Amino acid sequence: MYLLELKNITKRFPGNVLALDDVNFDLKSGEVHALLGENGAGKTTLMNIVFGLYRHDHGEIFVEGKKVNITSPASAIEHGIGMVQQHFTLVPSFSVAENIALGMKKSGHFRVNLKKVIRKIKELSDLYNMNIDPNAKIWQLSVSEKQKVEILKVLYEEAKIIIFDEPTAVLTPQESESLFKAIELMKENGKGIIFISHKLKEVVKISDRVTVLKNGKIIGTLNKEEFNENRLARMMVGKDFTFNIQKADNIPGKEILNIENLEVRNDKGILAVKGLNLIIKEGEILGIAGVAGNGQRELAESIVGLRKVEKGKIKFCGFDITNASVRKRLSLGIAYVPQDRKETATCPNLSVVENLFIRQKNKSRILNQKKMLKNSRELIKKYSIVTRSEEQPIKFLSGGNMQKVVLAREFELSPKLIIVEHPTRGLDVKAMEFVYNSLIKARNKGVAILLIAGDLDEVFAISDRVAIIFEGKIMGYVEPEESKVNELGLMMAGVAVEA
Repeated sequence: MYLLELKNITKRFPGNVLALDDVNFDLKSGEVHALLGENGAGKTTLMNIVFGLYRHDHGEIFVEGKKVNITSPASAIEHGIGMVQQHFTLVPSFSVAENIALGMKKSGHFRVNLKKVIRKIKELSDLYNMNIDPNAKIWQLSVSEKQKVEILKVLYEEAKIIIFDEPTAVLTPQESESLFKAIELMKENGKGIIFISHKLKEVVKISDRVTVLKNGKIIGTLNKEEFNENRLARMMVGKDFTFNIQKADNIPGKEILNIENLEVRNDKGILAVKGLNLIIKEGEILGIAGVAGNGQRELAESIVGLRKVEKGKIKFCGFDITNASVRKRLSLGIAYVPQDRKETATCPNLSVVENLFIRQKNKSRILNQKKMLKNSRELIKKYSIVTRSEEQPIKFLSGGNMQKVVLAREFELSPKLIIVEHPTRGLDVKAMEFVYNSLIKARNKGVAILLIAGDLDEVFAISDRVAIIFEGKIMGYVEPEESKVNELGLMMAGVAVEA
């Protein structure tokens, strides 16, 4: 008997868009069943149906052999289904314990025993090596810590079926390994895991079975001994796939960004950037490598004007912009792709076209709707954005297509400097290739690019130089070569390496 069985699931969206076409999927107790597919293939839509966020138009859902009618997330939780979503569903002003208490099953009591909740969170945190303070406010946490809270929410409810939607997208390699160990413990306890990821290496490593979706249809299901990275990539894109990155040698030009003795505090008021020095020249990609939480976010936000500088100077094209406004920095030519495309980079309820042009200068203060629509269609084609129409709310796009909208908006500002944080997080292999080549094309035109990414393969793939950050300081630089991995790893851990 299967723990979960989906039979002939079909889903259409307004405009007669067929998102899922007669999909069959099953999950056994004590296994990891990965769900693969390109952005927009239907993976998240299928899981949103299982978790009660969407209603399917046709088909049946069975939990432990019993047909169920899942009408809401609360209904899914009642049936033992939990979902760790790609985009966080946390209340920033509440503590970790309060957020978890919000999702608790109804017990007939009006009051929640928060001390009991805190005690259980600590037990789960210790068991699964999460290292989360139950009393910490959500707004004070890093992105990776927020992801852990989402995982703890599901574990707290003792779900039998756990859906992980891109769970390692916000985790460092070390944190990913810790998560995989936790998942192994879940398997041993008889839980069934549905694992959605675009990282083929980790899918091959952790999965017992893999099902591939394409255009809303099942391409096939493979057992562990039947798949490898190449075969899975071929099933996803319809042919053998290797990254075709058009990166030629670069000759850096004049200095674009010069950071001197920079000091910046984080949301907790603690100094996160400590006397940092950095120079980027036109026509180069400088990659920043480091374990999450070492000042990367604070560095990026201080450059674009979203975070106050305590000490030091930021010079852009020779101008001191340390205390300049965000608007001033935008007008000078600084573009920014934040790490969280849903909360920070986009306005979810606004349309694709509105998100594309929200940062454009507008001297007349009157929006030319016809011109915006025409230009948006051109950008949708240029950046291969999959959407029903340019007037569709951006929140209904897949993560990859949402990211393309952000990239299109920032690249079309004709910037001199682009700061990008985790630009391919949650993207499929074709979308990753598109992003890499877009960044390289901008670099070839003389744009300076500061790349902040947690994936070392990504940093090495397109960077011209790699700076290693540790506790808010630059430990040193390495060439983006495989032979430098050991040296880079030591510096990421705070060990000084002689040149």
